[in-house]
Amino acid sequence: MEAEARQPSERFAVGAIAAAEESAKQKDGPKVVEYLKSAGKWAFSIAEKIGVDLAKEALKNSLGM
Repeated sequence: MEAEARQPSERFAVGAIAAAEESAKQKDGPKVVEYLKSAGKWAFSIAEKIGVDLAKEALKNSLGM
């Protein structure tokens, strides 16, 4: 994702995904969802593009898609 990020909002999404990963390691589900939601649709499109099904589904659910 980091290599694809061009806009400030995309760089923010990269940080949000990293924060979600850390929250997942700490088993803090609500924070994971919060961070994934803040990552937005750009993060979803990247997950879709690289075929990361788990991340794609988590983002899809958190964005209400």
